[in-house]
Amino acid sequence: MRAWNYEDEQRFDLAGEQYRLIYTKYTKGTRLDEAYLRHALCYFSSARCFDSARGVLDTFVNKMPDSPLLLAGYFWQGKKLSGHER
Repeated sequence: MRAWNYEDEQRFDLAGEQYRLIYTKYTKGTRLDEAYLRHALCYFSSARCFDSARGVLDTFVNKMPDSPLLLAGYFWQGKKLSGHER
């Protein structure tokens, strides 16, 4: 919840840290896929760190191929690889 609050406040660096904490500390959680995806989007939203976001997305799609959010991960990978901004 803290990560979502930081995002709402547009404190994307802090939100990203919280999302990373979720998927690194709680490796068996039910919302890990969401944490990966939101972490990548925080990189896009904050400092336009496209390479960092792409790294998180690559890890997400490789580790969670059965995620219901997988298509969103592919979408954002493609959007950023093609050079389009949000």
